[in-house]
Amino acid sequence: MAYIPAFDAEVTGDSLFEVIEQSREYIGRCLIERLINLRAFPRVDETLPKGQPDEVATFIDIELDRYRYLIADKRSSMETSEVSADHLLAKVKDAQPVFLNENGHGKFAVVSLNDFKLIHEVAMERLTNHFTNQTDFSA
Repeated sequence: MAYIPAFDAEVTGDSLFEVIEQSREYIGRCLIERLINLRAFPRVDETLPKGQPDEVATFIDIELDRYRYLIADKRSSMETSEVSADHLLAKVKDAQPVFLNENGHGKFAVVSLNDFKLIHEVAMERLTNHFTNQTDFSA
């Protein structure tokens, strides 16, 4: 269990790793919500970690860019495969993929490197969790 004093909230998990990940997720979403509502972020000097002798008090690092997709303008576009590379790449932005079709059928999606990293992180996290949580490896 972790207490997040800046937001007067608690998160739980089955391991220290899971609690830290849940804390990051909670804090990231709260900060994005504050951005949306034009509210100030909590001041660091007001939220210094304090704990009892039998507790671990720590800071949680946040990659705020990982949560920006929640507020990004989410327009995607469809192009034919004959479009020029410069034209195509000018349209690709974070949370705004460009889909390429060939003969009227979707074939490719061009995403920003930030989106690719986010997709890759989520996929690797899910794979790791899937294999970590499996108890029976027999066919």
